[in-house]
Amino acid sequence: MKVKKVMVVVVSVWLLTACMPLGLEEAIQKEIPFNVARVLHKEEVPHGVVILYTTKQESKLGEFETITAAFLKGDDQNGWSNAGNNHWDYYEHKQFTTYKKAFYDYDTKGKLENKISLLLGKIENKKIRSIEVAGKEYEEAKVIEVDGVRYYYQFGEYSKVRGLSKNGKVVYRTKLPN
Repeated sequence: MKVKKVMVVVVSVWLLTACMPLGLEEAIQKEIPFNVARVLHKEEVPHGVVILYTTKQESKLGEFETITAAFLKGDDQNGWSNAGNNHWDYYEHKQFTTYKKAFYDYDTKGKLENKISLLLGKIENKKIRSIEVAGKEYEEAKVIEVDGVRYYYQFGEYSKVRGLSKNGKVVYRTKLPN
């Protein structure tokens, strides 16, 4: 009889925890399909949060670390789920890398509620102090530093990126394919 009661309690606890919504940190680990090596930044956006993170990927040349982003939809009360596309367009250069991402947020009927466009990258050249991005006109991107490594990001749709030196001179500029 005691074993039966213990089993009922164990199964009840297991069922309750299995039905609980995922917290943000748990969703980052369970919902993102890539191995999240390090979370760099969390940015609140309408209907959720965009996570900037590093991941390790493999190529013919071996393993390498790259940065990317995920869109987690939800909130702390109802839980979080991965709502983003899980790929990126990548442009590599010795000065800085550039990744273009777009997340599409649909309602339950398939109607687009929100499009979140993002440009992000890693600053490779130590002479580059700031990054500017442009669609029509240049604007300064946000730069963050994590463990001595500098990254940049900016929400919106952009076709040009340039890195500026400490005195504001262009070190390198690039135009991105559409």
